[in-house]
Amino acid sequence: MGVVAAGYHGISLWGTPQLEDSMAVLLPVTPVIKPAKTWSKEHPPLMRIVVLGTNASENSRVGNFLLGRAAFETEEPPDVVQRVGGKHMTVINTPNISLHQMTQRVRECVSLSAPGPHVILLVLKHDQCSREEKECVEMLLNSFSHTVYQHTMMITTHESHTQVNDIIQEIIHQCNDRHFRLERNSTPAQLMEKCEEIVHSNGGQHLICTEYESSQYFTMEQQDRERGLEENRDYARIVLLGKTGVGKSATGNTNIGKEAEEMKREREKLKNEIEQMMREKEKVQLEKGNIQIKYDTEINKEQVEKNELQVQEERNMREEQQKISEEKLNLTEEQRKDELERKQVKWREEMKKIWTERRASVKVAAYRRLDTEYNKWTWSLRSAMLEIEIKLQNKIENETIHEIQETDLQTELKEKSEEVKMLMSEFFEKEKDKEIPIQWKTSTKFQENIVRETNRKLNEILQQRELKKEIEAQRKHHENTLFEISKELAVKLKDIPKDEETLKKEFDCFWEECVKMTFRDTPPIKDIDILSDVKQLLSDIYTITPVDHCKESRNIFCVLSYSDYVRSKKYCSFKGTSINSNILVPAIDTSWECFTLSEEDEIQIRTLVSEIAHETDKKIMSFNISKMGYNISCIQELTDHIKARLLKHHEGPVRYQFTNEFFMDLVFFICKRSNKTFTEQHRIFRETNDPVIYFERKRGEYFSVFQKYCRDSTSAAVFGEIICQKLKDPIEQSVYKNTARDLADEMRTNCQSLNGNRSKLEKHILKTLAEEEDFNKYMNYIHDPKDHFKSFIRAEVSQYITDKFSVSVRPKMMKNFKLLQQKIMKAAHESTEHVQVNSGDVEAAHESTEHVQVNSGDVEAAHESTEHVQVNSGDVEAAHESTEHVRVNSGDDEAAHESTEHVQVNSGDVEAVHESTEHVQVNSGDVDLWLKCFTQKLSDVLIFSIKDFSGVSRDDVKIKLLEDVIRKELPSVMSDISSKFSTETFTVILDYEYRPDELLIDHFCQGCWVQCPFCNAICTNTIEDHDGDHSVPVHRVNGVNGKYYTGTTNLSTSICTTAVASNRSFHPKGPYQVSVLCREYRRAGGVYANWSITPDVSEFPYWKWFVCRFQKDLEIFYNKTFQERGKIPDNWRKYSKHEAIDSLDEYM
Repeated sequence: MGVVAAGYHGISLWGTPQLEDSMAVLLPVTPVIKPAKTWSKEHPPLMRIVVLGTNASENSRVGNFLLGRAAFETEEPPDVVQRVGGKHMTVINTPNISLHQMTQRVRECVSLSAPGPHVILLVLKHDQCSREEKECVEMLLNSFSHTVYQHTMMITTHESHTQVNDIIQEIIHQCNDRHFRLERNSTPAQLMEKCEEIVHSNGGQHLICTEYESSQYFTMEQQDRERGLEENRDYARIVLLGKTGVGKSATGNTNIGKEAEEMKREREKLKNEIEQMMREKEKVQLEKGNIQIKYDTEINKEQVEKNELQVQEERNMREEQQKISEEKLNLTEEQRKDELERKQVKWREEMKKIWTERRASVKVAAYRRLDTEYNKWTWSLRSAMLEIEIKLQNKIENETIHEIQETDLQTELKEKSEEVKMLMSEFFEKEKDKEIPIQWKTSTKFQENIVRETNRKLNEILQQRELKKEIEAQRKHHENTLFEISKELAVKLKDIPKDEETLKKEFDCFWEECVKMTFRDTPPIKDIDILSDVKQLLSDIYTITPVDHCKESRNIFCVLSYSDYVRSKKYCSFKGTSINSNILVPAIDTSWECFTLSEEDEIQIRTLVSEIAHETDKKIMSFNISKMGYNISCIQELTDHIKARLLKHHEGPVRYQFTNEFFMDLVFFICKRSNKTFTEQHRIFRETNDPVIYFERKRGEYFSVFQKYCRDSTSAAVFGEIICQKLKDPIEQSVYKNTARDLADEMRTNCQSLNGNRSKLEKHILKTLAEEEDFNKYMNYIHDPKDHFKSFIRAEVSQYITDKFSVSVRPKMMKNFKLLQQKIMKAAHESTEHVQVNSGDVEAAHESTEHVQVNSGDVEAAHESTEHVQVNSGDVEAAHESTEHVRVNSGDDEAAHESTEHVQVNSGDVEAVHESTEHVQVNSGDVDLWLKCFTQKLSDVLIFSIKDFSGVSRDDVKIKLLEDVIRKELPSVMSDISSKFSTETFTVILDYEYRPDELLIDHFCQGCWVQCPFCNAICTNTIEDHDGDHSVPVHRVNGVNGKYYTGTTNLSTSICTTAVASNRSFHPKGPYQVSVLCREYRRAGGVYANWSITPDVSEFPYWKWFVCRFQKDLEIFYNKTFQERGKIPDNWRKYSKHEAIDSLDEYM
């Protein structure tokens, strides 16, 4: 970078390059103090002023202020050195100084203010000076002289009667409290007066640096010229130094080119000096010849030898100087070449880093957009599949289908699948960065997973259907037996007049006695105690371990290290053979060596524990305890599965085996965590299958039928009442299932925490954790994230149901009730019509259709339907009569008149019709046909089959009346169900898998749950077992996961994204083993090789705030401290909870 100067009469302004934030240590230059000239204000000699600063614009402003005009550009100072002259001063402004240019630029500034400055002005803003910047300023000043502060004055800008900060105040104190405030009303004369006072206080003495005397850029002649200029002209030089160039536009290549050009000029300059020295050498040799001739003739031989010696000495000196100059030139060229090469390499690395970071950010943004859409696609398919699953489950329970294949499900899902594919195609066509996630376009894994999981559940129901037939058959037998017994009692009491209260007492007395007698030999279903069963089972397996061990079992997810739970794979020292591989290792066996697990081993075990917990959750749901009941064999199956998984892990390439204590603690903790699920499902089973509890709950329904018998109601009325009572439970289940699905759909749209992808859900979880400040919940989230996600979703759904019950939840239930009621009545009508047609009573079928349609207001449809059937059956006259009949009922007077005449004329036919109607009797076979048709038509919406009526008498039931009875009695059943609606009924009525919270849990918890090997952050990929690397948008402070520095008890304050940008290292194989640089973490292999951690030094306050807020809790929890190497940086403590929460929106 060269020097450009422009001079005017008596004044030149010089500036120095700006200082960068970090600077190499500069050795102070020893000043040479020369005798000062006499100083007077009346006749001031040359005043040389150096102006230093941390901002080019501010330096330019001071220069313009001194000159009294806009000589320098303040908005966008150019990236070259400028010099502008004035009457009494010279200001040089050189922006952007780099570390390797520091010494050179200082030399240039000193030389341009030679023989030394009288005053140095330090320009800083009153409130913008850090401790690092102060050190940089001191370094630069000391490079002039260690006595530089005797000639220095502080200038502060942008003040408005405000106090300067403490750091600037320290600098002012070093400057002997010299301080000038540059304000709007300040004048150049005031500043010059201050400068004159400084010169006067130093007796007119200037500061001269030996750097100037020894500079390779100036010869003795140049120094003489400079000093001559000083004696003949009043001349002041001002040197401006800045920190950061404003408006810098030169690229890396341009800077490198300028450096090369500068090197070329300096090389030419040195070459000219060498040539000048050679010419002087030739001149000396010529003078030597002349002297030789003169001495031979004029002086004696002794004098000649003396002169020759002197000439030889001068020649040697010149040759030595020439040699030194040549060496300097060669050295300078080599250094320049090395520097240029280093800069080029650094520039390429920086450009590569910038491109990589930009590409990474683009990739992250593209995947976020894709993940949001992917979440919508999967929920659309999952919701459609749930509807299909409920329909097929009803058919399975009703025994209308006996086999389920994945192809059947694919066919059912085809329409929705095509719709999703179309949405995917539209997305990828519009996506601007489509080449990044394009591999997702052809992926159908998420649909395959949904179909596979549904097929598994339905086939389990098929298998369990056969197993629970005996239980259901026994329950239905008891139901129908009680119906018949209550009927017998009603027949006895029918002729005895009794009021309603007396009748109720008679029934209650009969009921208690009857139930007691019926179930006296049936043992009640007791409550279960899962944890006691687990303890007993484990004690039976491992008799050497006390039963009370389970009381002391630890949270297997939150242990700091699993080293206590493993033993090394060694041969028994006393047997010489290995332990049998199908036996878990006893912890008390001293023949097994204890050792410390490596970091990678710890991660593998933690991952194994998470996988086992996930598998056992699925297995517990597959037990279907709410339908099949609980047996200790469920716990046995769980323990067998867990043991098999551990033994399979042993067979892998691991250096350890698990102890019995690990197996026992794992089994106990998993069962303890699932205890609520076991208990809830057993409660549902007990309420349905314990005869005493179940029939006590059904007492009101039986009393309703009993009343019908006592009132001598028709068989159709009684049978219709029984049908409605048996429909009650299936209707309740169906309405709750459909409402749960509708509610989950609504929450996916309206609930802020649940209407996006899993990353958005996690952001809301972190916000809630910060607002609640519950340390235990934080630890659950960090060490068992999936469990915490489930708890959070359940809490959100519960709160949503509570808040929206009256405005959304209840209306949805009533809507589903209405739709189901319509389907039931349609099935009843179509069943009646079907029976009548099949029994040959075509006219009755037509009248039934007409009756329903007229009553529903659809007169035209009634007419067309009846006429169509009658004409097609050949009964044209009946068709005509039916038309007239409808017109009468619809208010058509003329048609009524014609109809009246017709009936009067054909009065004999009317009587015949009446006789025909009386003749049509529906026998029991017709009722069975009606019942079969009715249940089949409802088989895809209700778990309701003809088997429910086995043993129920249906003698003398007329199907023509049955439909009317159901239409009359069904609303009261619906009303009875709806009256029990509340915010808690979802958890009471529905099985786990159909509750709205479980539907959402199933959706959100299907993705990848692999955790970062450093900080335990969860991979945000929505696809389980996805291709490519794991990644997260934000990593945590490693200490929150219990990580600490090797060989200490200091919790780590390192963050993954900053660690991989540093030279720090870690020990993946364990303490004191081979270390790996964090920036090369993939070299550690194993779990580290599959993670993408992008270097990032940006500030993310959330986890820093967490560490400061819960420092004591973390230290107690992990039994370690944030001290020494793990000391929490002071700047972390400045973040507030509000800032931490706000940062989530910015970074996630």
